[in-house]
Amino acid sequence: MLVISHNKLSDFNWTKLEHFNQLEILDLSYNKLAVVKTFISRSLKLLNLAHNQIAQLSNGFLEDAPSLKILFLNDNKLVVINQTTFLTQPYNNLETLSLHNNPFQCSCDALDFILWIEDSNVTIPGLATYVDCYTSVNSKPQVMILFDFDQCVNDTLALLISILTSTFIIVTTSMATVAHIFYWDASYVLHYLKAKWKGYGSSASPGSVYDVFVTYDTKDPWVSEWVLEKLRVKLEDEGDKALPLCLEERDWPPGTPLIDNLTHSIRCSRKTLFVLTQAYAKTGVFRLAMYLAHQRLLDENLDVILVLMLEPALQHSHFLRLRRRLCGESIVEWPRTAAAEPWFWQNLRNVVRVDNQTMYTSTYSQYFTGSQERE
Repeated sequence: MLVISHNKLSDFNWTKLEHFNQLEILDLSYNKLAVVKTFISRSLKLLNLAHNQIAQLSNGFLEDAPSLKILFLNDNKLVVINQTTFLTQPYNNLETLSLHNNPFQCSCDALDFILWIEDSNVTIPGLATYVDCYTSVNSKPQVMILFDFDQCVNDTLALLISILTSTFIIVTTSMATVAHIFYWDASYVLHYLKAKWKGYGSSASPGSVYDVFVTYDTKDPWVSEWVLEKLRVKLEDEGDKALPLCLEERDWPPGTPLIDNLTHSIRCSRKTLFVLTQAYAKTGVFRLAMYLAHQRLLDENLDVILVLMLEPALQHSHFLRLRRRLCGESIVEWPRTAAAEPWFWQNLRNVVRVDNQTMYTSTYSQYFTGSQERE
């Protein structure tokens, strides 16, 4: 037995208890202890900490005191006791626990401790009469075990929160999945609705024999194969309400001079699509076709130029920079990822069907409106 009561101890070296191998009773009552830390004592059976200033108990502080049967914590300043403070068997073998005259709070934080009391066999003297709690500083005390804890476990509220949380998780996950898998489809729908809202529509010239004249590098076998096997199929076979394409390797009559074929193809096509590669941008055929396409703008007030950037060519071209600023939608780029190809083809079909004038910026589009009014 070790009695150190009625002193003015404000601290106690709990780690030294492991050296008292036969200590069974420790009385530290009527001191000024504020914190009880975890300690090791295999022999201790009774611990008296009554009439101190204890406001905090370490979690599981009795874990290494398996023989402790009686614990006095009455007349202290305990506000809340968590469930982890007193562990269940076999870590905790308490039989008597004195807790009266502590300023416990009547809050949901005390619910865990009440559940621990119900699950354990510990005896708490005066539990139904003297172990009180307070809802506020100046409120009257009420018995802790009679506090209405139903407000802490509201089944309806818990169900509502669970439903809202589950719905939020499911919606967020679904949106992320859909955005990842169907990003380009959603982009197409948005562009389609935007075009409808702006009043875009197909406007084919009655004098056009072809819908689009495609000019490209016929000397590059890869480009030729891409135009004939992919571009032609996507715009002619899969496109709806589309006029045929004019392709040099398929539709030009043999023996006709180049200038005549280019002039006829551009004049008889509603649009002229330049499939740009680095090699083709340096050829004279490209410059001549671009000149003839611009000539239609001067003669007929019709902008028929479309640019498909199959490779990053003419990056420092003043023409392309001006083109992007005035009519950026008339320049399309081959996507770098396969997932974007469906959106690319649909976007290209839309650009082919819509007159370039409707795609110009509001400032420059006044040029066409003013010209038509003067005519």
